Amino acid sequence: MLKHIFQIVTLLTQIVVILNHLLNEEYLKALVSLLQKILENLPAAEGKFPNLATGSEKPPLPQPFTDNHGKKYSLTEVMPQKEAYLRLGISESKMKLMRKAQMFTVLMKEGDAALVKPTVWLLRTEVEAKRLSYSVPKGKV
Repeated sequence: MLKHIFQIVTLLTQIVVILNHLLNEEYLKALVSLLQKILENLPAAEGKFPNLATGSEKPPLPQPFTDNHGKKYSLTEVMPQKEAYLRLGISESKMKLMRKAQMFTVLMKEGDAALVKPTVWLLRTEVEAKRLSYSVPKGKV
């Protein structure tokens, strides 16, 4: 990995030199050649980086969020707990009480179960509904 970082630093140094002579076509050809050589040496075959030379691999999609019943949600359908209690105008402890009273569907990102303190995610629609039924009448927002 250190070898690759060194190659990138070398490349950046050479790019600065080449940019000084940007209008010269010979230097542009040299830059393209150098970039192609570096792309060939990247560890794309090991699966650590996408294949930048061909662009064949797409970036990974955001991890889905799953509730207790196995239903999956996308990133646009959820919000972190902190954003939710700020949106509702309530304290973190009040949010925890509301969660314990099962007023919200609690979601976890797949793979976060092993973390010591995983981020708690809530459904955006439920938070907005609770904002209208709880926070607005009380004048909190």
